[in-house]
Amino acid sequence: MRRRLPSIAAAWLLLLVALPALAYLFGVRQPLLLNREPAPFPAVNRSSLPNKAIYPRFDAAILDRLPLRQYALQFRGLVAVRLFAHSSNDAVVIGKHGWQFYRQELRACEDAPPDVTDPVDAADSVARSIVASGRTGGLVIAGSKVVAERANTPASIKPQVDCVAALERAVHDRLADAPGGIDLEGRLGAIRRAGNDTFLKHDTHWNGLGREEFVRATLDAIRPGLADAAGLTLSKEKVRHAGDLGKLLGVPERDATALPQVARTPAHALAPGTVALVGDSQFEEAYQAPAPNGPSIQARALPGQRSCTVNAVEAGTCDALMRGSRAVIQEMVGRGLRDFTNGCWRTVSVMGETMRGPAGRWQAAPEIQGAGGTLALGAAGVIVKATLPGGDVSKTPRLIRIPIQTLPPAPAGQPASVVGLGEVTESGDQVTPCNSQTQSVQGRALIITVPAGRKVSDLKIVLTAPAGTVIGRPQEIVLDGHDASR
Repeated sequence: MRRRLPSIAAAWLLLLVALPALAYLFGVRQPLLLNREPAPFPAVNRSSLPNKAIYPRFDAAILDRLPLRQYALQFRGLVAVRLFAHSSNDAVVIGKHGWQFYRQELRACEDAPPDVTDPVDAADSVARSIVASGRTGGLVIAGSKVVAERANTPASIKPQVDCVAALERAVHDRLADAPGGIDLEGRLGAIRRAGNDTFLKHDTHWNGLGREEFVRATLDAIRPGLADAAGLTLSKEKVRHAGDLGKLLGVPERDATALPQVARTPAHALAPGTVALVGDSQFEEAYQAPAPNGPSIQARALPGQRSCTVNAVEAGTCDALMRGSRAVIQEMVGRGLRDFTNGCWRTVSVMGETMRGPAGRWQAAPEIQGAGGTLALGAAGVIVKATLPGGDVSKTPRLIRIPIQTLPPAPAGQPASVVGLGEVTESGDQVTPCNSQTQSVQGRALIITVPAGRKVSDLKIVLTAPAGTVIGRPQEIVLDGHDASR
């Protein structure tokens, strides 16, 4: 006798299939799932239809748009997280006592290739360059949550956490002693040693205590006493904050936290457009989110000041903002330290535009012309070494400023002429960080950083440019905290 499917089971299966379809017909649409855009539909044509790989892509696109699916994912996430303490998303690590962590914070120590340049020296160079340009402000590194709350991380990621902690500790220690270094970690560490957390439990960002210290440290770096002048405090009421890590898991989680706010615009406010604020989502959450008492901290404490993202700095679209500023605050999260070495040259180059220092000389090369010691480049470029007035080695980081005296214009219809800068290293040596890559403006300069203890004679400088380009004598700029601007 053939067994029949029980009526209740058949009705349940029919409901599972029909309900989403009926909801779609009545206009219900699926919101973003797992905090990401839905999978796109594949292109349909004669060549794509016979390809079996196209059909799983159709499945993914349809599922991401299927009404009511978010509730199924939320239920799956709830079971995984609450019942089994298991992450339903590889991007999130479940820790002890319900703490959640972003796996990207471990990226610097998970199968990371050897550093071509040292991120510690890179951070040091950026911080010191801001001050040497005659500006106030500085560089601040927002440490990783896995380090700040390492007591709540699972044992399975302890080696990576220890590695990240060592890297960030080296950067924080260097910035604590560097002109232009903003020692935020020292402040946050004191809060934690007093028994308080500085991060939200289900989010990648600081809680109110962490944000308040960040805002205070950066406002006072712009102008001493600015935080008190604006009346910076924590709100008395707590706000229920929806965690971004919970969204990734499909499990809505909310953390209660007081938030920083300012009471007023300070007397003698800074002139509009004179402060460049550079940061990522930590900066945005602390400065640009509406405060409990109304406008954001940026709008009230720094009216008329503009900001840009870390990515905008790397792309060069923040150059004009930094160039016109009298103060620069640059914030970056610890998980970006390895990538920071790729884009830090932008900040150093813009800061270096106004710096001047005593001239050294180029070591013997056929391109040297006249008693002035300038370099006349041919189409093949040149590999050359520099000698600086302060000697081959210094205990203080330095910059080498390479002036562009003459840059022939490009032929009509061709891209602008540029001078390219590179560095040849011996086997095993690291390239010095934050060096200019190109310069296309006659009268400006290329910048090379020389970390403390690094021999200038070890640096083989590669210059490429159109024939007829004239390079001035190398200038030495000592990054000791003094204003080196003209």
